[in-house]
Amino acid sequence: MTRAQLGRMTERELWRDGYLRIRRGIYLPRSCVPEEAPRWQVRQTVTKARAISASLKRYGTAPPILTLESALVLHGMNTWTNTADVAYRIESNHGSRKSRTLPPVSANGVSVCAVTERQLLSTVAHDRLVEVAGVLTAPLDIIAVDCARHLHPLPAMVATSSVLTRLSGFDRWNPERSRALELAARNAIRAELTLVEGRRGSRRAASILDIADAGIQTPGEGYLWLLLHCMLPEESCRDLVTQWPISLDGRYYFPDAALPASLVLFEFDGFGKMRESERDFLSRQRALVRAGWTPVRVDQGQLANTEALVAHLLKELRACGIDAHHPCGPLWKPLTRELLAPERRF
Repeated sequence: MTRAQLGRMTERELWRDGYLRIRRGIYLPRSCVPEEAPRWQVRQTVTKARAISASLKRYGTAPPILTLESALVLHGMNTWTNTADVAYRIESNHGSRKSRTLPPVSANGVSVCAVTERQLLSTVAHDRLVEVAGVLTAPLDIIAVDCARHLHPLPAMVATSSVLTRLSGFDRWNPERSRALELAARNAIRAELTLVEGRRGSRRAASILDIADAGIQTPGEGYLWLLLHCMLPEESCRDLVTQWPISLDGRYYFPDAALPASLVLFEFDGFGKMRESERDFLSRQRALVRAGWTPVRVDQGQLANTEALVAHLLKELRACGIDAHHPCGPLWKPLTRELLAPERRF
């Protein structure tokens, strides 16, 4: 809601009556944030509100076109950053990009940190715009290009893979069709990338698009996938696949990533996978080992310490006879404290 809609209430009165200040002159009713919502959902709700609030601004006659992670959040897609910056495309005659800080928000005892609102120059052809939650966003293929060009490789990898998953309708039970649709989606993104060839970030964006994968289901899997591509020798990277079907005692198991030629599989144990009983987990582990596979597991708690996670992967990979090395190459960029902060990531 805008300040004009709320009348002449003071900031104290607005807070008392249940309004959260999203930015100057824009407020979110606290009732929009469920009282029992987990922390990630509170932060995601505030991120959506911030993105929608940007669309209420006008720059001449052109509305802002949302892009980057905040646009993907509006589309209900996976992003690395749970409390995402807000970015939009806008026509501008000044040739400069503006940025501002959106204030922190506190809702239901959850602190949502301040974020940056970024302006990217130029708009998208209006016949390609997508409307979601009453907000205009760039189409998904252009959002993928923007993310790959403007974000750190980790969130860029997660975002680009999320777009490939959505555009391909990826189904691990129908891999042939899914991979064909993924290739078509990748080619569409690559076609958009050629339009900005030579511009800042375009070369790295091409590298990110080359290894982004529709089979990546969660941000944590995206982190593991990026690390593996930066640690494995080139021949192993060519063998690396997601959602490889393994038949165990008449049942199929799909590891997050695998090196089939080396019989090594990788699993990211996020919170969503903790529902199975310990007995089922151990039974499956024994079946994998009997079949000749070596499972390498990474859990949620290991994500916050990159050095320890790299050491863990090096030990496991070298024990399997794979000549792994410390992360390096064009896709490797040290992870900042902000990227790993629990209040910012997924």
